[in-house]
Amino acid sequence: MSTPPIDILLATYNGALFLEAQIDSLLAQTYPAFRILVSDDGSCDDTPQILTHYARRYPGRIVLVPNRRPGAGALRNFEHLMSVCLEQGQAKWFAFADQDDVWLPDKLSLCAAHMQVLESDGGDDLPCLVHTDLCVVDTECQ
Repeated sequence: MSTPPIDILLATYNGALFLEAQIDSLLAQTYPAFRILVSDDGSCDDTPQILTHYARRYPGRIVLVPNRRPGAGALRNFEHLMSVCLEQGQAKWFAFADQDDVWLPDKLSLCAAHMQVLESDGGDDLPCLVHTDLCVVDTECQ
């Protein structure tokens, strides 16, 4: 089974409190062929510094995408990331990541396997969507 590249689209805004755990969980994915495209929406907390630190530590794996219109909100930030992903044409698929998510290590592997099944049934031109369930946690329940 091949490993088509996946771009993880991470839109951030004042997410410093959760961002390191989130990025660490993305980097721990068992699926090998991915990169993380990150666009910040004009954060005024430590989010930009955290992102710069990770991008320097993992060049090519974490790609900072300058936001041409900061302050436009999460929807526009994700829209911008999708446009960059499509323009660059490196990934076969993309996955959305909220800045306060923590992903289980096999999330991308499971999603990719399901995408490959869908495409084998319907062809590469068939639009496909795979989604996963979630488990809500907070500082009291980890």
